[in-house]
Amino acid sequence: MWNGAIRFLRLIFVAVLCSFPLFAATNVSLLSESARLGITVFWDSLSGSGMLEKSGHQISFRADNPFVLKDFKSMEFADAPVVREGTVFVTRKFIEDIDRFFRQDESNDDLYRIGAILIDAERYYTKLYGDNLSVVDMMRERTTNRH
Repeated sequence: MWNGAIRFLRLIFVAVLCSFPLFAATNVSLLSESARLGITVFWDSLSGSGMLEKSGHQISFRADNPFVLKDFKSMEFADAPVVREGTVFVTRKFIEDIDRFFRQDESNDDLYRIGAILIDAERYYTKLYGDNLSVVDMMRERTTNRH
């Protein structure tokens, strides 16, 4: 009889010890980790929501909500931030995920270029101008290159 009770108490003790790291995982201060990574944090304590920004890209989040909105385009599941004693705490995985998102975006900056295509309907030809050509240069070329 006592043997069964001792086994039950051991099981409860092991379950509590095993679950402790799950609760202790939310112990990283969002402000300190964001400062270390160069990420700007905007926090509204009244609504319990915030936004992280780096290099013109944003991640919006809400305390106790497991979803984040990335660049107002995609919503993803993440570990929910928690507010304790007026400070926002997140998991290491949350920090790694946002850091990966911001680093991934930095590496994709070379994929996009801005150019201009001007079509002169009067002469029926098309010219492709490079990134460094200003509007003044384009207008000057148009007036000097008469056919």
